[in-house]
Amino acid sequence: MVSIFWVSVVLIISGYNRGSGLGGLYSFALVGSLILLCKNKEINFGKFWLMMGEMSYSLYINHMVVKKLSGIYLRDLGIYNNNGGVTLFIILFILTFVMSYSTYNLIEKPSVNFGRRVVNMLIQKNRS
Repeated sequence: MVSIFWVSVVLIISGYNRGSGLGGLYSFALVGSLILLCKNKEINFGKFWLMMGEMSYSLYINHMVVKKLSGIYLRDLGIYNNNGGVTLFIILFILTFVMSYSTYNLIEKPSVNFGRRVVNMLIQKNRS
């Protein structure tokens, strides 16, 4: 299972057969092997991965924005043409992480806290 996990990670990041329709198969192998690994062995994740899980919605929302904007602005620098795969993945990952961290702390967390306050206020109002 561990080897399937790492092979799928390498195939996804390297961009091997990108656009051929096999990307879904690689992702399925990645997620499937992770699920089976977690069932058989307790995995402890570090602080970074826990933080990534906390801000997963921001990552989900922002990754396409970063990808589209980087396609417009970074294409002139030759990053898309000369460096596929790993280099592009690292650049987009860093940009997505920075944008998601910002929106998570400036928008998502305050909105959730505000929503909790409103719900608590409504619950107290209904009790009285």
